[in-house]
Amino acid sequence: MRKLLLIVTALLFAGSVHARTGEARALQVNVTARYDWYFRTESYCNACVSAGCRFNRENYLGLETGFGIDTHNPNNYYSIPLLADYIHYYPLGKSDKHSVYVGAEAGLMLYYGQWTQDQKSYLDYILFPSGKIGFDFSLGNKGPHLIVGGQINFWGAGATLGLSF
Repeated sequence: MRKLLLIVTALLFAGSVHARTGEARALQVNVTARYDWYFRTESYCNACVSAGCRFNRENYLGLETGFGIDTHNPNNYYSIPLLADYIHYYPLGKSDKHSVYVGAEAGLMLYYGQWTQDQKSYLDYILFPSGKIGFDFSLGNKGPHLIVGGQINFWGAGATLGLSF
């Protein structure tokens, strides 16, 4: 668990690649910490990075990956998302500094773990479609944006907190 907290902290305080301006074809990087609940017996704490293109003020398309740890059994189960990430922004007010967003993620979630009886390792994957909604708050004229939101998928739900550069 300490390793995950260090990774999340490092990702959240990573330097910006390009401060997002909302102009067409701008590089955008999203760094998020996410907590996902699956069924009643599983939950994952994830650190994710999504990098892609902001085509205009409203549309972003990128690729997302990261690392997750099963919080119920942190020594045995890990996940790695490999997802396409789409976000549509609805600017609030005349300044367009803050937004409500709606988006989707789709791809594969890789799982690595060990069976408890014989400690044999295995690698598995599932298809992972997900919808998300939240708020994007500007932290200054050229600075990062704070991302606060939630997501829902076929297996459960999650909460997201992060920065967008």
